[in-house]
Amino acid sequence: MKNENNNIVYCVVQIDWTWTTNEPRPSIIATYGNREDAIQKQDLMKKIATIDQSKMQFKVISITYEEKDASKKAD
Repeated sequence: MKNENNNIVYCVVQIDWTWTTNEPRPSIIATYGNREDAIQKQDLMKKIATIDQSKMQFKVISITYEEKDASKKAD
């Protein structure tokens, strides 16, 4: 069945930092929502992302995603 919903889905990526031993470990959370919510949250995340993380820089090397219909969880 083809999805005929033409609404644009916006994604904002949030990086949460936790420390294991002496290294920061980033975990990435993607938030989907309407345009206004996405823009608001994106502005907030930009501010958080510019905070100095012990002068370390991280580069995104891969992004994976799963379609909603691919989930095997029972509803």
